[in-house]
Order: sequence, then structure tokens, then C-alpha cells
Amino acid sequence: MKPKILVVDDVPDNLRVLMGTLSDDYAVVTARSGEEALRKAGLDPKPELILLDVMMPEMDGFEVCRRLKAQKETKEIPVIFVTAVDDHDSEIAGLEIGGVDYIHKPFFPPIVKTRVANHLALARSRRVLLERNAALEENERLRDDIQRITQHDLKAPLNSILNFPELLMGEPNITDEQKVWLKNIVRAGKSMLDMINHSLDLYRMERGTYQYQPDLHELDKVIEQVVSDQERFAGMHDVKIDVQTEGLSAEELRIPLDVTLSYSMFSNLVKNAIEAAPSGSEVSVRIEPEQDQLAISVCNQGSVPEEIRDRFFDKLVTAGKKNGTGLGTYSARLMALTQNGAIDMKSDEQEGTALTVHLPRAIG
Repeated sequence: MKPKILVVDDVPDNLRVLMGTLSDDYAVVTARSGEEALRKAGLDPKPELILLDVMMPEMDGFEVCRRLKAQKETKEIPVIFVTAVDDHDSEIAGLEIGGVDYIHKPFFPPIVKTRVANHLALARSRRVLLERNAALEENERLRDDIQRITQHDLKAPLNSILNFPELLMGEPNITDEQKVWLKNIVRAGKSMLDMINHSLDLYRMERGTYQYQPDLHELDKVIEQVVSDQERFAGMHDVKIDVQTEGLSAEELRIPLDVTLSYSMFSNLVKNAIEAAPSGSEVSVRIEPEQDQLAISVCNQGSVPEEIRDRFFDKLVTAGKKNGTGLGTYSARLMALTQNGAIDMKSDEQEGTALTVHLPRAIG
């Protein structure tokens, strides 16, 4: 079906010229007044383009354009003004109220055809972009709704699961071995609950709604806890962990932190380093002064595949790691940024890989 174009002019000869120029390629509808133009512009199917004469009795083209742009149904229709006046101020006025272009009388048919074709193509491209953006926004909203509902619904039954082992351990007939099993269930359940809470925090950080409330804490104590919790995992991979604080005093290591975020961030980085490190090698964690920051580097002798180095901190980026989600370094970056810090990565086959978190020494 031919694209519909509305041509508005109070002079019949002008209408005949424009119809003769455009009717082979378009379904041309005409109007001889502003009122008729407004009525026909609102009829379905709507015109994809309007050629609008400026100088008309009763209602001129500028007033027609203003009314078209004021109506939801017609405001997106591109308007090309048609005029015999060669006046820059008049042209500026027309463009400011929503016109997209001008065609001057007397008409030169090739220019008319070209400008009409160009603006129709632009209008169609804009509609496609708007439709795609609307679809993306809807998909994002649905994804967020599902994520929030899922996280909320997971926490309720998990809390019940955590309560049962506590009740059972109070029973007189429970053996020591059974208590160990129950404690393992509790520990695993609490770990899962932490993961759910962490995903909620991650969602808030992505949206910029996470409430960051830092307190002064000794950074080395957080790192020590991370290393202690990862030692068994490191042993399974035949990897040792070494922590160096470069002679920093307790006061120098006392910086503003969100302890939960910092623990999660460094735990993630150390665990990833252990998995990437060659068997029999070492993962080092170095804390060094850096002007008004502390730089915390987690280093291993493995290397990041070259094809993902530029996208290393992007969401869902992974390089064939078994059970890898591509969220670890992405979330680490969010946590560093949330704490007014930064994170970077250097990697090559000779030197291995170093991920460095930069955290401010003072609140502000």
C-alpha cells in the first residue's frame, strides 16, 4: 500500500501540481483549508507526512502546525512547510513550532520528490527506534519484576528451612554426628540467604538506589576473614594465599567501608583468582598506599583470555569457566563504585593477572 500524504493548500493549481508530482508513488489526500487539514490529519490511517502551505486565509499553516503538534494523535506526523516567501525569520519560526523542512514555490518536482522521500524515511526510522525502545523498556521492566518477585518468594521458605535444624538440635536424642550435619545445613542455608540478599543489593546498585552508609573499619581484618574462609577452597586447588600490607599501620588501614560489600567483593576476587591460578602456585593480596586511597591487588599467575580483556567487567562476560555466570567481576566493579572507589585489571601470559581495587581513605 502506498504511503499516505496530506497536501494542504488553498490554491487549486498548487494542489494539482503537487498531486501530479507525488501521486505515482504516494496516496495523496488534499485539503484546501486549515480546518479541513486538521480533520483529515486525524482520520485513520493517519498520513505519514503533511505538506502544508504557510499562507492560507482564516487559519495559516503555522497555526495548523501548532494544533497538529498539540494533539497526541498527530504530533508525530512530520510537517514540511510550502511557501512562496523567501524569508529567514519566517522559516525559523516554522521550524521552531515543529516543522521539519521547507519547500519553496515555484515547485521543482525532483526536489519535492527527494525531500518527501527523505523525510518519510527519517520518520519511519524514528518510529522503528521508538518501538524498539518501548519493547526494550517493557522487557527490562518484566525482568526486574520477575527478579524482585523471585528473590522475595525464595526468602520465605528458606527462612523456614533454617529454623528446622535449630529446633532439631535441641532434641535430646540427636547425636554429635547428626548435629554436624544439621550445622552444615544451616551454614549452606545462610550462604544461600546471603546470596539472595546480595542479589537484591546488586539490583539496587544497578539502579543507583543502594544506601551506602560507610563506617571506619580495618581493611586488613576484612581481607583476613576472606582469606580464612577461602583457605579450604585454595587447598582443594593446591594454591596458597599470601597477604601483604606493606608495613601499613592499623590506623592507616582503617578506612570507610561497607563491610558486607567489601567482604563480598574481595571474597569474589580471591575465589576467582584461586580458580584461575595454576596448581602449585600462589595468590597474593597486596594492600598498598596510593595518595588518598588504598590499592588492594589480588594477583595470580593465570591470564585472562585476550578476547574478553576489554570486556572483563561487563555483565555476563565469561570465558568458558565451568558454572561461570559472568557476574563475579561485574558485581565487584559495582561494589567498588558504590564505595566511591574503582577497579581495574591487568593481564598477560608472562606476568599473570592483577585485579586492583582502589578505595578512598576518607569519607567524602
